[in-house]
Amino acid sequence: MSVKRGQPPHEPTPASRNRVTVMAACGLSQDDIAAVIGISSPTVRRHYRRELDHAYSAIIARLAARLIAMADAGDERAIEFYLERQGGWVRSQAPGLNSTNAGPCRIVPSVSVT
Repeated sequence: MSVKRGQPPHEPTPASRNRVTVMAACGLSQDDIAAVIGISSPTVRRHYRRELDHAYSAIIARLAARLIAMADAGDERAIEFYLERQGGWVRSQAPGLNSTNAGPCRIVPSVSVT
């Protein structure tokens, strides 16, 4: 009669893959991720190699998709944020105005004339 030792084999689930992706993207070490999930570090590396290698890119892609969906739905803050970060737009105020007397800022495209 043989006796099995150790824990039962770990089976990754979509929820555990998402959890590892988020933790890795936030900078947790593989040892910390293993402790949170309740498995060994080698098991984390064996079952979650893709999530560990691509966590940051996966999170950025997920957030970018949400930002674009918000902009498509008419969320003005999302539109402004996207245009400032990706479209090269800058906030502009008239000379002499400051945050107490300026009113709303307007967004203008950044143009280089050469």
